[in-house]
Amino acid sequence: MLPRIILASLRTRKTSATLIVVAIALSLVMIVGIERLRHQVRANFASTVSGIDLIVSARGGPMNILLYSVFRLSDPTAGIRWQTVQHLADHPDVKWWIPIALGDSHRGFPVVATNDSYLAHYRYGRDRALSLASGEWFAGADQVVLGSAVAQRLGYRLGDDIVLAHGASGPAIIEHDNHPFT
Repeated sequence: MLPRIILASLRTRKTSATLIVVAIALSLVMIVGIERLRHQVRANFASTVSGIDLIVSARGGPMNILLYSVFRLSDPTAGIRWQTVQHLADHPDVKWWIPIALGDSHRGFPVVATNDSYLAHYRYGRDRALSLASGEWFAGADQVVLGSAVAQRLGYRLGDDIVLAHGASGPAIIEHDNHPFT
Protein backbone atom coordinates (compact mmCIF):
# COMPACT_ATOMS: atom_id res chain seq x y z
CA MET A 1 0.00 0.00 0.00
CA LEU A 2 2.78 2.45 0.93
CA PRO A 3 4.65 2.03 -2.38
CA ARG A 4 1.44 2.90 -4.31
CA ILE A 5 0.99 6.08 -2.28
CA ILE A 6 4.63 7.06 -2.89
CA LEU A 7 4.31 6.45 -6.65
CA ALA A 8 1.07 8.43 -6.82
CA SER A 9 2.70 11.32 -4.98
CA LEU A 10 5.70 11.25 -7.34
CA ARG A 11 3.42 11.27 -10.41
CA THR A 12 1.76 14.45 -9.24
CA ARG A 13 5.16 16.06 -8.71
CA LYS A 14 7.01 14.76 -11.80
CA THR A 15 9.08 17.88 -12.44
CA SER A 16 10.26 18.43 -8.88
CA ALA A 17 10.90 14.69 -8.34
CA THR A 18 12.95 14.52 -11.56
CA LEU A 19 14.96 17.58 -10.55
CA ILE A 20 15.67 16.07 -7.13
CA VAL A 21 16.85 12.78 -8.67
CA VAL A 22 19.06 14.66 -11.17
CA ALA A 23 20.49 16.87 -8.38
CA ILE A 24 21.31 13.83 -6.23
CA ALA A 25 22.92 12.05 -9.21
CA LEU A 26 25.01 15.12 -10.08
CA SER A 27 26.06 15.50 -6.45
CA LEU A 28 27.22 11.89 -6.33
CA VAL A 29 29.13 12.25 -9.61
CA MET A 30 30.81 15.42 -8.30
CA ILE A 31 31.75 13.80 -4.98
CA VAL A 32 33.26 10.76 -6.73
CA GLY A 33 35.03 12.98 -9.29
CA ILE A 34 36.50 15.30 -6.66
CA GLU A 35 37.67 12.33 -4.59
CA ARG A 36 39.38 10.77 -7.63
CA LEU A 37 40.98 14.12 -8.49
CA ARG A 38 42.21 14.52 -4.91
CA HIS A 39 43.70 11.02 -5.00
CA GLN A 40 45.44 11.70 -8.35
CA VAL A 41 46.86 15.04 -7.18
CA ARG A 42 48.18 13.44 -3.99
CA ALA A 43 49.75 10.53 -5.93
CA ASN A 44 51.32 12.86 -8.52
CA PHE A 45 52.66 15.16 -5.81
CA ALA A 46 54.14 12.22 -3.91
CA SER A 47 55.79 10.80 -7.03
CA THR A 48 57.23 14.20 -7.96
CA VAL A 49 58.61 14.94 -4.52
CA SER A 50 59.88 11.40 -3.88
CA GLY A 51 63.61 11.25 -3.38
CA ILE A 52 63.82 14.75 -1.89
CA ASP A 53 64.77 14.50 1.75
CA LEU A 54 65.70 18.11 2.49
CA ILE A 55 65.51 21.49 0.78
CA VAL A 56 67.92 24.11 2.09
CA SER A 57 67.07 27.70 1.27
CA ALA A 58 67.25 31.23 2.56
CA ARG A 59 64.42 32.32 4.81
CA GLY A 60 60.97 32.11 3.32
CA GLY A 61 57.70 30.29 3.66
CA PRO A 62 58.10 26.51 3.46
CA MET A 63 55.37 26.15 0.82
CA ASN A 64 56.88 28.91 -1.32
CA ILE A 65 60.33 27.30 -1.08
CA LEU A 66 58.96 23.87 -2.04
CA LEU A 67 56.84 25.20 -4.91
CA TYR A 68 59.67 27.22 -6.40
CA SER A 69 62.61 24.86 -5.90
CA VAL A 70 60.82 21.67 -6.96
CA PHE A 71 58.00 22.78 -9.28
CA ARG A 72 59.35 26.17 -10.48
CA LEU A 73 56.13 27.83 -9.30
CA SER A 74 55.71 30.85 -7.03
CA ASP A 75 58.34 33.53 -6.45
CA PRO A 76 62.07 32.85 -6.06
CA THR A 77 63.63 33.21 -2.64
CA ALA A 78 66.99 34.81 -1.94
CA GLY A 79 70.06 32.65 -2.41
CA ILE A 80 72.30 31.35 0.33
CA ARG A 81 76.06 31.80 0.59
CA TRP A 82 78.20 29.20 -1.19
CA GLN A 83 80.17 28.76 2.05
CA THR A 84 76.95 27.55 3.72
CA VAL A 85 76.28 25.14 0.87
CA GLN A 86 79.81 23.71 1.13
CA HIS A 87 79.48 23.34 4.91
CA LEU A 88 76.26 21.34 4.49
CA ALA A 89 77.67 19.26 1.62
CA ASP A 90 80.66 18.28 3.76
CA HIS A 91 78.42 16.90 6.52
CA PRO A 92 79.00 13.13 6.96
CA ASP A 93 75.27 12.32 6.69
CA VAL A 94 74.99 13.93 3.24
CA LYS A 95 75.52 11.31 0.52
CA TRP A 96 74.69 13.57 -2.42
CA TRP A 97 73.23 16.99 -3.04
CA ILE A 98 72.00 19.07 -5.94
CA PRO A 99 72.79 22.78 -5.89
CA ILE A 100 70.34 24.94 -7.81
CA ALA A 101 70.21 28.68 -8.27
CA LEU A 102 66.97 30.17 -9.54
CA GLY A 103 65.77 33.61 -10.48
CA ASP A 104 67.25 34.21 -13.93
CA SER A 105 65.41 33.68 -17.19
CA HIS A 106 65.80 33.59 -20.93
CA ARG A 107 63.07 35.25 -22.98
CA GLY A 108 60.49 34.53 -20.27
CA PHE A 109 61.56 30.94 -19.55
CA PRO A 110 63.06 30.14 -16.12
CA VAL A 111 66.73 29.16 -15.85
CA VAL A 112 68.04 26.54 -13.43
CA ALA A 113 71.74 26.96 -12.70
CA THR A 114 73.27 23.74 -11.37
CA ASN A 115 76.06 21.22 -11.83
CA ASP A 116 76.32 17.62 -13.07
CA SER A 117 74.91 16.35 -9.76
CA TYR A 118 71.51 17.47 -11.08
CA LEU A 119 71.90 15.18 -14.07
CA ALA A 120 72.99 12.23 -11.95
CA HIS A 121 70.38 12.44 -9.18
CA TYR A 122 67.34 14.46 -10.29
CA ARG A 123 64.25 12.34 -11.00
CA TYR A 124 60.77 13.33 -12.07
CA GLY A 125 57.46 11.52 -12.38
CA ARG A 126 57.86 7.94 -11.29
CA ASP A 127 61.64 7.91 -10.83
CA ARG A 128 62.41 8.92 -14.42
CA ALA A 129 65.85 10.34 -15.18
CA LEU A 130 66.35 13.31 -17.47
CA SER A 131 67.09 12.50 -21.12
CA LEU A 132 68.16 14.45 -24.18
CA ALA A 133 66.22 14.86 -27.42
CA SER A 134 69.50 15.81 -29.12
CA GLY A 135 72.95 17.13 -28.26
CA GLU A 136 74.81 16.37 -25.07
CA TRP A 137 74.84 17.44 -21.42
CA PHE A 138 76.73 20.58 -20.46
CA ALA A 139 80.41 20.08 -19.73
CA GLY A 140 81.46 23.59 -18.72
CA ALA A 141 80.21 26.69 -16.97
CA ASP A 142 79.54 28.46 -20.30
CA GLN A 143 77.24 25.75 -21.68
CA VAL A 144 73.50 25.28 -21.34
CA VAL A 145 70.95 22.56 -21.95
CA LEU A 146 67.57 23.76 -23.17
CA GLY A 147 64.35 21.86 -22.86
CA SER A 148 63.28 20.59 -26.28
CA ALA A 149 59.96 22.48 -26.13
CA VAL A 150 61.75 25.76 -25.33
CA ALA A 151 64.35 25.21 -28.07
CA GLN A 152 61.62 24.47 -30.60
CA ARG A 153 59.46 27.41 -29.54
CA LEU A 154 62.39 29.87 -29.72
CA GLY A 155 63.82 28.34 -32.91
CA TYR A 156 67.20 27.36 -31.44
CA ARG A 157 69.60 24.81 -32.89
CA LEU A 158 72.62 23.12 -31.34
CA GLY A 159 75.47 25.57 -30.87
CA ASP A 160 73.36 28.76 -30.83
CA ASP A 161 74.35 31.39 -28.26
CA ILE A 162 71.79 32.55 -25.70
CA VAL A 163 71.84 35.49 -23.31
CA LEU A 164 70.41 35.10 -19.81
CA ALA A 165 68.72 37.89 -17.87
CA HIS A 166 68.15 38.66 -14.20
CA GLY A 167 64.54 38.16 -13.20
CA ALA A 168 62.31 35.13 -13.30
CA SER A 169 59.88 36.35 -15.96
CA GLY A 170 58.72 39.38 -17.87
CA PRO A 171 60.98 41.88 -19.57
CA ALA A 172 64.68 41.53 -18.81
CA ILE A 173 66.02 44.04 -16.31
CA ILE A 174 69.71 43.22 -16.77
CA GLU A 175 70.92 40.98 -19.58
CA HIS A 176 74.24 39.13 -19.47
CA ASP A 177 75.01 39.95 -23.12
CA ASN A 178 78.73 40.22 -22.32
CA HIS A 179 78.66 36.53 -21.30
CA PRO A 180 76.59 34.48 -23.78
CA PHE A 181 76.10 30.75 -23.22
CA THR A 182 76.22 28.05 -25.87
